[in-house]
Amino acid sequence: MNVACTTSGRGTLKIVTGGSATWTQYQLNYTASTTSRMIMFGFHIVNSNTYYLDSVSIVDRNAPSIELLMNPSFESSTTILIDWTQWCTTGCSTSSWIVSGSNCHLGVGNCFQDSCIPSSGIDFLTQSFTASVGDKYTISFWIRLVGPGPTPLNKLYVDIV
Repeated sequence: MNVACTTSGRGTLKIVTGGSATWTQYQLNYTASTTSRMIMFGFHIVNSNTYYLDSVSIVDRNAPSIELLMNPSFESSTTILIDWTQWCTTGCSTSSWIVSGSNCHLGVGNCFQDSCIPSSGIDFLTQSFTASVGDKYTISFWIRLVGPGPTPLNKLYVDIV
């Protein structure tokens, strides 16, 4: 599945405007309408700020002990993304990468860092998963936003497509 580069995010599940320098957890609900799905995080970054994303999870409420994502906490990634795909990074003056240690949730392990400012305005991080039509899912993730510039102009879009 391809992602179209765009200057506006969708945010059908959640739009986080700005952010906090401390880690914040979000939990979202989703009911599957098709079996082939993709979680998509859209990062709109301005003023040299940086988003950190960690501990992403998608579970079916009928089987909450089974994680549907591969490498949900980026622990299998060291310098490059494993099981995740990044889109629309053309024109980035800075990039996104895997970081470890104190920048990550709980101060340990790996997490995804995005400080990309692409020519399209938004870059995306995605992973496909299989769902059962009609089942209800819980999506959770931890996010923080740090940097020198004002944070209200930054946005994180969360979608299932």
